[in-house]
Amino acid sequence: MDKKNIIRGLFLTLGFVALQSCDKDYTETGNDIIGGGDYDVQSYVVKDLKAYNQAYGPVETSRLPEVSLGSIKNGVFGTTSNSIALNFADNISSFGELNETAVLDSVYLYIPFYNVELEKKEENISTYKLNSTYGSGSFDLKVYQNGYFLSNDNPVEGGSNKYYNNSIANFESNKASILLNDSPNSTQNTNVIFNNKGINIYKKGENGETTADLKSTLAPGFWIDLNKEYFQKFFVENRTKLASTDYFQDIFKGLFLQASPNSSKGAIGLINPAQGYLRATYSQDQKSKDADGKEVTTKVRGEIKLSLLSFAVSGDSNLANSSNILVNLMNTNEDDVYKQMIANPNKTNGDDQLYLKGAEGSVAVIDLFQSNDFEELKKLRDQKVLINDAFLTVHLDQEVMQDVIAPERLYLYNFDDGTNIADFLNDSGTTKPIFGGNLIPGDDKGKQDKYSYTFRVKDLIQNLIKGKTIKSPKLALTVSNSYTNTIKQTNFKSLQTPITNQPTDVKTMSSVSITSPLGAVIYGNTEAAGKKRMKLEIFYTTKN
Repeated sequence: MDKKNIIRGLFLTLGFVALQSCDKDYTETGNDIIGGGDYDVQSYVVKDLKAYNQAYGPVETSRLPEVSLGSIKNGVFGTTSNSIALNFADNISSFGELNETAVLDSVYLYIPFYNVELEKKEENISTYKLNSTYGSGSFDLKVYQNGYFLSNDNPVEGGSNKYYNNSIANFESNKASILLNDSPNSTQNTNVIFNNKGINIYKKGENGETTADLKSTLAPGFWIDLNKEYFQKFFVENRTKLASTDYFQDIFKGLFLQASPNSSKGAIGLINPAQGYLRATYSQDQKSKDADGKEVTTKVRGEIKLSLLSFAVSGDSNLANSSNILVNLMNTNEDDVYKQMIANPNKTNGDDQLYLKGAEGSVAVIDLFQSNDFEELKKLRDQKVLINDAFLTVHLDQEVMQDVIAPERLYLYNFDDGTNIADFLNDSGTTKPIFGGNLIPGDDKGKQDKYSYTFRVKDLIQNLIKGKTIKSPKLALTVSNSYTNTIKQTNFKSLQTPITNQPTDVKTMSSVSITSPLGAVIYGNTEAAGKKRMKLEIFYTTKN
């Protein structure tokens, strides 16, 4: 039995069950099916479907639900380098404990990777699976003290300040001159990698020396030793000012982590700054009096810990809700082929190939039922069909994608309104398993289309057919990171330049597209794609 017959049989069975419990829904769609009789499940491939490339340019990247760091060379899409800049909240209590005798033992930065799973632990070595990192190479990373003031309030326009992904020049020109990550260990600067091993922390001795006793293990992340002489001078000399709420933000404006390519193919991935921190350990003299009242001096140890992000609500880990500001800065060196494809879209007939790219990238805009005054949509409505299901399927262009890391998932949403479609919202699963969008590798038996992505759009189609007005929104298809809990935190960020569109210009872009560092080339709706052209197939029940 082939796949279509299996699907028809399944939908027929489900249809009879649904007739018992959802008669009201069927009546609302114009299908007053009563009593017995024979029913048949039919499939219909939509003809009025057109898709074209649409670049969206610079976009706001402060307080995204996901952020990435690294640099990757990704075939036809060129090189993408993602940096971050952040300020610190008023975390000042620790500075008041420093005195003039304080000597820093170490200063380091820890930023865990996002979405990791413990695979095994052998002796003191923990190995993890990294689910949101891409590329097996490395990249160059430079860490500076940030000198560009980040402010929540915009006194000129009102509301919150917007920081865009192409504003990296502001941070480059205002950074402090001293490179902070100057360790001789190249994996902390010129050869930074995504290591899947846990980070072991060992206990310190009385004089600050590292012992062989294991204290704890951190999840995999970037451990970056910072120049302690720089912070010795900065922290100790400014300790009284840093301990003041009025001066803290002015004196210590945060950090600027600048990523750029090296000679390898690169690596890039999601990081979790909500669990990251800057930590400085120190020793200092402390005076006290003994039992005889005589003043004695003892050596004590302490630490300063600054969380990279702070939240007003305890336990909140949504990066978009942080009290301080983190900006994902994106620098791209785009391939000429990609630039040409997105510069000249065929909005009349659709494009043969669709180039989807995250960051300052591009989406595929899908015109559905738009031709001849919604002629095809009206015919479906007049037939009063009972919608069982509907699927939108697209295929990767494997020839173009040979040297490109394919995204594990794509994302579909309402382009006109900048909102999620009904099928996305109605899927209550954490990873949206019913809505779909996962990459399907396929199998060797030919029962699945290889290297394709499928979305379930039943609710969208059903709402269009039973709607009181004839209207169909444009949809947008874009790359996505693998759906995790952050998919529930999806927001839409301001475009620096709105996209001309009817009925209204598009002023925002989904954060799902912005936060993905990858790209995908898929076949469009034109005949040039042959069997791999974009397809919207509707399954519906009719009475024989």
